[in-house]
Amino acid sequence: RRDPVQLLKQLPEQEQRARLLELLRADLQSNEEIADETWQMPSLTADGRTADLPGFNFQTRVCDLQILQGVSGEAMENLTKTCRLLFPLDGSSWMPCTADPRCLAERLAQEVFEFHAKGFAFDPKRSGAEWWVQIRDSGHSEEGIQFHWDTDEVAVERHGVNVHPHLSTVTYLTECGAPTLILQCRNSLRPSETAQVYGSLAGGTLSWPKLWKHLAFDGQLLHGTVPKAGDPAGTTRRTFLVNVWLNHRPSNCQRLSKALAKRLGDLPHRFTFSAFQAMPRWSPVSCHAGRFRTRFGRRRLLHEISCRLPHRSGDTTAGTLQLHWASKDAMLGPVEKGRKREMVS
Repeated sequence: RRDPVQLLKQLPEQEQRARLLELLRADLQSNEEIADETWQMPSLTADGRTADLPGFNFQTRVCDLQILQGVSGEAMENLTKTCRLLFPLDGSSWMPCTADPRCLAERLAQEVFEFHAKGFAFDPKRSGAEWWVQIRDSGHSEEGIQFHWDTDEVAVERHGVNVHPHLSTVTYLTECGAPTLILQCRNSLRPSETAQVYGSLAGGTLSWPKLWKHLAFDGQLLHGTVPKAGDPAGTTRRTFLVNVWLNHRPSNCQRLSKALAKRLGDLPHRFTFSAFQAMPRWSPVSCHAGRFRTRFGRRRLLHEISCRLPHRSGDTTAGTLQLHWASKDAMLGPVEKGRKREMVS
């Protein structure tokens, strides 16, 4: 019997992608059926965590991902290919913390998990990395990533409870595109109680893309991107996202099939992480600022963020800033009818 992967490679590139997407959608649908049978609502701590880990670091931090110089180009080529093949599927995959990686993407997801969870006690059978990719083209109507809290969707839909990963992380695979904005706003326990977190926002973090930069933050925090006016048309922002889950596997999140993992390919080299880097402090009092407004919601645009952010400049590009706001410099509240969305000027 001939290897189906080899047969696929003989087809034209466009037909390869079409056939592969069909197979992947069928594979994901099958996995979702399995997930519905095995998924369980986790027990939560008093602060809504799936595991009680004294000393766990939930602070927003940045460092650089490192790989041997001789293979960094090959690693980037592999991950770029992974983004191109998986992004159209619009879903995430699971990497159990005890399993052996079958492709470079799984290897990276596992090493992100180990880097942040090392030294803590948790149930390895129920812990791992949820990972996915994002591609955004500058100037496109969908350049921005809507603000949201990372949650287990089945916990929200079936039980009306927000279940979050311990950590959310972003690894940038390009040096262009919209910066990530993380707001010091933890989610309510239940989606119906979001109004409880309305009000002034004291701070946040603004992170511009930089190749191999790794950003980690509390999985209960509100985050999204701030589309940047003026980016050259045709530039592409690619990111590799990993959520660290402890004592819980999110719903409908399964491992890649062996055939797809083989298609993506692997490199037998480990990633390492640099020391965490200092983040300069920024406030509207000391610097020029513009007003950013955006709306978000799970099904409807019910909530609105309004905050002052730094103007784009050479000093901030590829950097990471700790944002500090005075009262009313940054607000989260319900959508005000008749108000138009504004971006940073």
